[in-house]
Amino acid sequence: MKRYLITICLALFSIASYAQDDMPYSFETQEYIGPVQYVNFHDLSFDDTQSRILYRSDPPAAPADSAVRWIDRIYNMPQCFIDFYNSYEKAVNDVLNGKDNYLSDPTRATQDQTIGSTYYVPIKEWQHTISFEYPRNWTSEQVKAYSKNITDELQANYSDTVALFLPYLLMCLNYDFPQAFWINNSQILHMVRAPSANTRYGNGNAEITFSYSVLLIVKKVGYSIVIDEYSTLSDLHSAVSDFKEQINIILSGVPNGSTYDKVVYLNDWIAEHNAYSTGKTASIIWSAMSAIKGSTGSKGPVCEGYARAFKVLADALEIPSRLVIGKARTAPGKDRESHMWNEVKMDDGKWYGLDVTWNDPTSSTKPTAAKSGNENHNWLLLGKNSNVNGLPFDESHPVNMTQSLSSVDKLYCYLFSYLTDQAYTPKSRNMSDFSIDDMTNQVDHTFSADSPAPLKIHSLTGVFIGQFATFDEARRQLAPGLYIINSRKTVIR
Repeated sequence: MKRYLITICLALFSIASYAQDDMPYSFETQEYIGPVQYVNFHDLSFDDTQSRILYRSDPPAAPADSAVRWIDRIYNMPQCFIDFYNSYEKAVNDVLNGKDNYLSDPTRATQDQTIGSTYYVPIKEWQHTISFEYPRNWTSEQVKAYSKNITDELQANYSDTVALFLPYLLMCLNYDFPQAFWINNSQILHMVRAPSANTRYGNGNAEITFSYSVLLIVKKVGYSIVIDEYSTLSDLHSAVSDFKEQINIILSGVPNGSTYDKVVYLNDWIAEHNAYSTGKTASIIWSAMSAIKGSTGSKGPVCEGYARAFKVLADALEIPSRLVIGKARTAPGKDRESHMWNEVKMDDGKWYGLDVTWNDPTSSTKPTAAKSGNENHNWLLLGKNSNVNGLPFDESHPVNMTQSLSSVDKLYCYLFSYLTDQAYTPKSRNMSDFSIDDMTNQVDHTFSADSPAPLKIHSLTGVFIGQFATFDEARRQLAPGLYIINSRKTVIR
């Protein structure tokens, strides 16, 4: 029987688009005499109980429909990937809290001069020690060939696993952390370092040491994980401060009402303070920062900026939300385009679709105006059967998180949409249920002559009542009561 000893440390991988998986590895042999222990190599898998690397034949009984993070919806995600994901999240939060690391200053990472002054962070390094005995009449070439068969099997396993899981880890890092507004999410790089194997042998005993590494590239010639706008630490520190301050300003206007009131407020704030980008040259337009600070013209947000900003704000309010992508179209017969929007979990425990970008259509006469007058709620908290412009939402917005990934059929994961069937229906509240004193206790401010115009007024259930040019016009036409005026809960006396 062929017998080998293998010590397995399963691990983790990184992110997307730069490496080749079938790199040749170095292989050396040298004479070695030492103690050897044995196990049956063919009885071992490349899975340990903590890594969950083996592909299972059946998905779990309970789908991950309640999971907000994408990482929690990848069924077979190895624990080693999850560990790196968690460390990446900590690095993001450290930067937001004023602690620099490789995500703010890539030169703090490990530098490798042998690959072009590249800076990297190890995602995982596999280390194996494999011992076996061989017939004493074998030549060194026979020992080397036999050892190479073993290391070939190891390399093939890791190459397959890296190729399978690496894109999913990238996807999760990209879409679960929109608060990392400075990260170059369009091009997160990894590199597989060439595996190495060294065999020591003698007197019928042999020992192989095998290593295999996957690295997160944070800086190399012509590339940085930090977008150009924040290439210096001073610029990034200033931007982090502005980002946090602006979030606090936005959240200071959040009404004290229901989850629905808050979602409406966030949608309206983003729509009324931004205009879709007139050019796609600045990296920031894909970032949450573009919409959080309110931007127009060439630096106005694109769909990613709108959606990422909403998730950042919803996360701050502890409203479950996630980013989704797919090829969307506004109406039958229209071309599909790559798009990003949000799914939101409301207080009824169900998920709904929200497209802030399409709730802020560009004005042909005022393309750079933050408030164009075209803002709407057409794409607010819809179910998959909700019909807009002749299309159900799941046809206008088909979720396809894996549209750019391969090997999907090899992995059980829950990357599809869990939207409920119908649009969200706010709980009805009658004005008669409130006294003026009750209303005053719930409001953000009292309606007055100096309220900014135009005044966009909704009922507490989100029904659009009308837009008024002046204070007097609104007061003449509306009964005293509690309203949402310009996204703020307000009393009209």
